Amino acid sequence: MMEAQMPAEDDRSQIAEILFSLQGKIEKSSHGMDYELYAQHLWKRLGLELIDPNYANFANQLIKKLKAIDMSDCLHKDLLAEDSEETIRSLVVLPGQKMLWSKGDSVHTGNQRAKWLKSQLGPRVAKVINNSSETVLPKSELRNFYKSPKKQGQANFGSQTFDWIVAEDKLTEVEYYLDDTEKIPKRIIVVEDSISNLDEMKKVCERHGIEFYPVWITSSREGQKMEAEDSKKFQEMCQEYNGTSHLSQIPTLNHEADSDTLWLYDFDGVLGDNIKMRERQLEVKLQAIKEHTGLTEDQEIWNRLNTSS
Repeated sequence: MMEAQMPAEDDRSQIAEILFSLQGKIEKSSHGMDYELYAQHLWKRLGLELIDPNYANFANQLIKKLKAIDMSDCLHKDLLAEDSEETIRSLVVLPGQKMLWSKGDSVHTGNQRAKWLKSQLGPRVAKVINNSSETVLPKSELRNFYKSPKKQGQANFGSQTFDWIVAEDKLTEVEYYLDDTEKIPKRIIVVEDSISNLDEMKKVCERHGIEFYPVWITSSREGQKMEAEDSKKFQEMCQEYNGTSHLSQIPTLNHEADSDTLWLYDFDGVLGDNIKMRERQLEVKLQAIKEHTGLTEDQEIWNRLNTSS
């Protein structure tokens, strides 16, 4: 049987679609984003047996290299620009409590914490706040950033405190936070790249009697895809959800933030560039496949993924 040829103009896009579709299925399962489980499913999708002696090295390399990806240039374009310090400062000084609100890391192989640390965004925020030349946080503060299995905690940046929630089900977790916190916010401003998450957070706020203000970051994969496929719908969503492609524009929005405001900032697709992240992750996955399966060409990998589907 003649093997299907991967369209040249698509380059690796079709391989990426298969690999990330498989990842999405794992994420939506009860297991959360467990990369050990992902490695098993990918290995079998390639038509290989888990008893193969090469599997262990493949899985170990995949998990280790995903966590080691340098994310420092995988940030939103406004956080990489020459005036990025001014952008960070303009966001930090806005009234209210700031919280990183991100999905992932409920299992030991999750890499959401690693993505945050490798982005070096925390130390950059600290540098702006402290007006100092510090470029790294003390190791003790890095360790305190994530307290497994507890889903919420604090990372201290000098005299400032940046709260965070990292959980597989971040919507449920923020409700736990609102139930437990001594100071209920009057208003929650959610900075997200996912419209569905914004809709769900609106319901959360309604249940708790809290004002809700959405900010949809349109520079992410979801925003760019909608703009390309349906420009009219894109404009309507921008109007409804205060869409902007620039973090630097957030201070100019009519959000009416004050000291009783809670800001929730998503990471992937908001502070982080999820398009670049996806490209880096694809490279790691393909490298692991090529080094441990004997499949050395993209076309071979694509054929095997399709044959074994």
